[in-house]
Amino acid sequence: MGKPSIFSKDYEKYRKRQRLNLFLIILILFFAGYFGGKYYFTKNDINISDKFKFFNKIKNIKLTRENEKNPEVNKNKIVDNKTDEKENSTAVPKVENNNENINKQSQFYEYKSSSGTIYKIEYLDGLEKSVVGIESSDGNFNYDISLDKKSLVFDDLKSGEIIIYSVDKGCRKISRDSYKSLSAGITIKKDEVLKKSPWYIWSAKPHFTSDGRIVYVSHLPYLMKDSTLYLWAMKVDGTGHKRLGELTRNISNITYEKNDENGNLIIVVESEKFMLKSGGVKIIKK
Repeated sequence: MGKPSIFSKDYEKYRKRQRLNLFLIILILFFAGYFGGKYYFTKNDINISDKFKFFNKIKNIKLTRENEKNPEVNKNKIVDNKTDEKENSTAVPKVENNNENINKQSQFYEYKSSSGTIYKIEYLDGLEKSVVGIESSDGNFNYDISLDKKSLVFDDLKSGEIIIYSVDKGCRKISRDSYKSLSAGITIKKDEVLKKSPWYIWSAKPHFTSDGRIVYVSHLPYLMKDSTLYLWAMKVDGTGHKRLGELTRNISNITYEKNDENGNLIIVVESEKFMLKSGGVKIIKK
């Protein structure tokens, strides 16, 4: 049968059949080549991937030789690449985990003593609280800050009281209100003594020791005017009061030095020095 005329009604059918036959021929040739080639390589134990690796190796050798011939060009490329990396990278600031970097704010704790004197204790409020100092409306008082800066102890001379402040618990009075004399068989009450003898020092000039006690100065156990002052010690909770030794008559002549390398407290009395050993129950002259 010959080719139909383009004006014939069968011409369009002829063109579709012709295109289909061409597609089938191409498809047959493709599969024949694929399976034929695969059979050939398998039969002759040829790995086609090795061939591609070989060509890549040749390409890398050529690039290496070009770089050796033009080291400056290669160097500039490396520098440019590093520059691009720096420009594209985002700088991350270094953050140090240091408690000192945490902002601390000054806060004040107010305490009113039984004598009516107002004390303002300054402390830093941050990750860890620490005592800074103290002021009073009277101005006449003595105080000491613990080595760890967590506590402060001070006296209220008008009332004869010693108060301790801690960053966790606030203020509490730790001085005693009475003293029982075993030898005389009497009880001496603070308020009665101070009302009768305003000059009397019931408890004053507190100071922390290295062994966790607080020392202070007092006229106790005697009541005579111009009598000698004694050094006493108590626990931080206000118990266990013990007399450690005789000092002087004038409280202004008594000062505390820093603890020595062994944790012993040095007390200066006028021109003399006394030492209270860590854990000791008596002061000794140096």
